[in-house]
Amino acid sequence: MQGMSGSPIIQDGKLVGAVTHVLVNDPTRGYGIFIENMLEAAEALNKKQAEEEAANADPEIDALVAARTEAKKAKNWAEADRIRDELKARGIEIIDTPQGAKWRKV
Repeated sequence: MQGMSGSPIIQDGKLVGAVTHVLVNDPTRGYGIFIENMLEAAEALNKKQAEEEAANADPEIDALVAARTEAKKAKNWAEADRIRDELKARGIEIIDTPQGAKWRKV
């Protein structure tokens, strides 16, 4: 098999799925996935992520992460480091992303 992952499958001018693999010895044959299955899987993943975020909600931790963000904006590195270390001691890891700081229990 050779990969052609992501190539669209068009039927009657509509997107109905995506190719996942093509047979090397017969490139006219292969495997694909229906768009409905892809959307169901994406919806299930989004639901799982939302449930995990809700289960991990903690206003106190959120407040500390926000305070750390403000300390960083003010270039108060010592305070930002102190808050990070306090969270780490509580088993919380901070992940800095372009969209802002996120946290998770470790």
